[in-house]
Amino acid sequence: MPNGADRLRRIAELARSVSSTLDLETVLDQVTAAVTALRPDVACSVRLIDPVAGGYRLAGAGGVPIAGRTQVIPFGRGLTHAVAEAGRPLLVEAYPGDPRAIEGHWSTGRGLTVYYGAPIGAAGELLGVLSVNLPAGAPPTLEEREMIEALAGQAAVAMRNARLFTQSEARRRAAESLAEISRVLAQALDPEVLAQRIVDGARDLLQGHRAVLLRLDSDLGELTAAATSGESRAAEMEAPFVSAANDVAARAIRERRPAMVQDFLVEPQLAFPSEWPSQLESVMDRALLAMPLVVQDRVIGAVVVTDRTGRSLDNEELALAQAFADHAALALENARLYSEATRRRREAEELARVARLLTESLDFATAAGRIAETVLPLLRVQASVLRLRQADGSLLAIASAGRTRGAFEPGHRIPPGVGIAGRAVAEGQPVIGDPLGVSTVTTDDFRRRIQASEIQKVLAVPLRVAETILGVLAVGDEAQRAFSAGEVALLQAFGDQAAVALNNAQLFEEAERRRRAAESLAELGQLLTRSLDAAEVSQRIVDSVRTLLGASGAALYSLEPETQNLVSLAFSGDIGPGFAERAAVIPTGFGVAGRAVRERRPVGTPDVLADPGVALTPELRSYVEQAAFRALLGVPLLVQGRVVGALGIGTQAGHVFDAEEIRLVQAFADQAAIALENSRLYGELQAALTKVERSQQQIVQTERLSALREMAGGVAHEFNNLLTIVLGRSEMLLRQVRDPEVVRGLEAISRAALRGARTVRQTREFTRTRHTRAFGVVDLERILHDVVELTRPTWETEAQSRGISYQVRVEGGPLLPISGVLEELREVFMNLLGNALEAMPNGGSLIFRLDRQGDRVVVAAQDSGHGMSERTRERIFAPFFTTKGPQRTGLGLSVAWGIVNRHGGTIEVETAPDRGSTFTVRLPVPQEAPSEQRPAEASAARRGARVLVIDDEPDVRDVLKDILAADGYIVIEASDGAEGLARCEAEPVDLVLTDIFMFGMSGWDVAAACRDRFPTVPVGLIAGWGDQLDAEQLARHRIRFVLTKPFGVDNVLRTVASAL
Repeated sequence: MPNGADRLRRIAELARSVSSTLDLETVLDQVTAAVTALRPDVACSVRLIDPVAGGYRLAGAGGVPIAGRTQVIPFGRGLTHAVAEAGRPLLVEAYPGDPRAIEGHWSTGRGLTVYYGAPIGAAGELLGVLSVNLPAGAPPTLEEREMIEALAGQAAVAMRNARLFTQSEARRRAAESLAEISRVLAQALDPEVLAQRIVDGARDLLQGHRAVLLRLDSDLGELTAAATSGESRAAEMEAPFVSAANDVAARAIRERRPAMVQDFLVEPQLAFPSEWPSQLESVMDRALLAMPLVVQDRVIGAVVVTDRTGRSLDNEELALAQAFADHAALALENARLYSEATRRRREAEELARVARLLTESLDFATAAGRIAETVLPLLRVQASVLRLRQADGSLLAIASAGRTRGAFEPGHRIPPGVGIAGRAVAEGQPVIGDPLGVSTVTTDDFRRRIQASEIQKVLAVPLRVAETILGVLAVGDEAQRAFSAGEVALLQAFGDQAAVALNNAQLFEEAERRRRAAESLAELGQLLTRSLDAAEVSQRIVDSVRTLLGASGAALYSLEPETQNLVSLAFSGDIGPGFAERAAVIPTGFGVAGRAVRERRPVGTPDVLADPGVALTPELRSYVEQAAFRALLGVPLLVQGRVVGALGIGTQAGHVFDAEEIRLVQAFADQAAIALENSRLYGELQAALTKVERSQQQIVQTERLSALREMAGGVAHEFNNLLTIVLGRSEMLLRQVRDPEVVRGLEAISRAALRGARTVRQTREFTRTRHTRAFGVVDLERILHDVVELTRPTWETEAQSRGISYQVRVEGGPLLPISGVLEELREVFMNLLGNALEAMPNGGSLIFRLDRQGDRVVVAAQDSGHGMSERTRERIFAPFFTTKGPQRTGLGLSVAWGIVNRHGGTIEVETAPDRGSTFTVRLPVPQEAPSEQRPAEASAARRGARVLVIDDEPDVRDVLKDILAADGYIVIEASDGAEGLARCEAEPVDLVLTDIFMFGMSGWDVAAACRDRFPTVPVGLIAGWGDQLDAEQLARHRIRFVLTKPFGVDNVLRTVASAL
């Protein structure tokens, strides 16, 4: 050990070496080196107080090398803590036995069991502990302890100086960094680049782990991240930091000064889910500093920096941080103003360019397409649709671009108020929203198209010209797109220019159309003066009007005075496959043209297939379904107040014909009327002699037909009465007798009566009547066998007389019963059988094949006849079409088609010349088996029901009386209406059954009187033509039922019972 002079010299040298540096790490190395220079056999260490680590952190070591030293000794443990707590040196000569010692300490294994520790402190602040471990039995001398204590004191002074120097250097560097950052920020004008430089500068300036820039949306009051700097965290750790950063930033914005938290997990003003603290305990950067960004007393956001937990900033550091934030806010504002100015300049330039582009062409389609295309780069959107407002308020697409090009093609129409575009037109102002949002009106078609385009955010502005909304321009993008107020104003400005361009194009197009129309009309006028060829003039008319209107097709028809049918004269354009042949004749009142003729005025419809006001025959409907048009306009051709034809125009579905279009078509219709009239007059002149020669023959034929019809009507009326008596009496006798021979005879009488009824019905068909009856249970197999057997005597006899033979049979079955009218279905197959036999003049075979296909029963009638051409097959079911000469009405198959259709079925034909024909009838099978309707049994309560029968035919009255009386009814008779009403006044009556045609007071009169005087008594009519009566008239007179002659017993009883 050195003497006193040496000791003092050594202490001075040690003190000089320790205080010779301002670097903390160097100071600590010099302290441990000085201690080991005193005692080379020792191990020494310096531990500094570290609140963040929660103990005494190892900062330096020297002497005997020791592996596995504890890096941090927690507060409250070990001899190091005892020295720090006491604030004075501590000597322990037997370390392992001291209760304060750390169990299992390394000193025991090394034999260094003597401990001496000295506190390191200066100016009342404890900085750490200098610990020395000496060999067992060799404690430090007094001089050594004094030297160790002196070294600890010098170390404290040097550490304090180093810290002050470090802080001074940090401030200097911060000031320099702030100046450099301010310079860098001032150079950046791109908002994204500037935002990234701000967060990078904030993190460097404050030596933080991470920084984020939050922008404040003043309208929504929401903070959104604009840029981040530093290492990213795991996804599960990100949410707590984002939430904490937003909360602290909100506080700084609210208080307009920096907000600091040393550990956001324990911050009382921040609330978190209960599981977050346990998840984040291991994370060491939980300190947050938020600095508000304020420009001209307006807060635009905040910068948030995260650092190690427990870090705090003094006032100077906070002032420095806020100074940086102020520089950043100013730089952001300058960048915003520059960006705004640049954007407005670019928008002005683009609007000027667009204005030049839009005015370069007056072609409407070209202008619309340019509008849709140029708006995409202008607003940096992915889709656009331009629509015009129609007369009915719907919006018609005239151009689209981007993602919506295929979804909303030109011609697509949306109803008023549908979509964001519909709202913009309805509200007369720009609208932003989700095109499929809850508050947005949609249709199934619109929703499907929007989903296909994948557009989720739409901005739409109305196109206005002189306070009139011309249409709407809509742009679309992805869901996250936010349209700013500037972008809305830009699109509206663009839309205003587009509206002017479109309006100019429309006016120019309208002027051009009027010019061409005038030229076409002038040419037609010249043509009319030099040509009487109706075909040439008609073709010129339809070609001209179709071209001028840009329509899909046009047709000109003349009106046949005799049939009132419209007969085609000329077609033009895309009218569909075979339409010219198929629509060559339009029955009176059918189609748009037929309605225009009937109402003597123009008739238009945007969709003829969906318009209930336009009647279509099945053929016409099928033809239109295959054509390229749905919107139709029909204009009658008038000559001196007389309709001579019609001009029809067709275009795509949804088009609404405006007044100008109608006036144009009317002008051509007037020319067509003149042409037809000229042609008619010329034709009449040429045909005058022929008409004179044929007039007498025509008169004779007309009178013959008229007389025949009158005679048929009278005969049919008388037959009905006779057949009623025969059928009623025979069926009553059948209920009473049991003798087989008598029964067979009566059945023969009944069958004869039924055949007579069929003759009457055929007479009705000759007069072209329709009939409907209630459905009942029908056995198709039985019907087919009946048809074959009932007609067999006729066609077999005829075949034998001609030396030929027919093979007619029924195959297949049995089939499930269906619901229907037996008589009507029998008529269908009677017609098919008759047509098949006529198609086999040299004999042949006809097979009715029965089958079931799913929920349908199928009857296929296959003959071996001469077949039909394709043209004939296409018109086979058309009313009045016949290949059998003028002696036939041409209603057979048309009536059959109507009957099958009324039964919910279909009838089709497959045929080819010389290969026969197959008519296939498909009828639905009811889901529940139909129940057989039995004659109603009079209940005990109604057996005494009093039925008043009024008929001026005594025999018919007697039949009804006997039928009803036999079933328990009390029958009151009257020979005319007046007597019947008198009986009603004199005695109680439960039901009135009156003939409709009587002298004096008719059945209608009786029904009207009963309705007024006896409203609770049901009334039924007896009529030979019951199924021709008008349903509305029956309802108006409160007629409960109609009993059609001839009637059978079961029919009478069932009908009366149901009425009671």
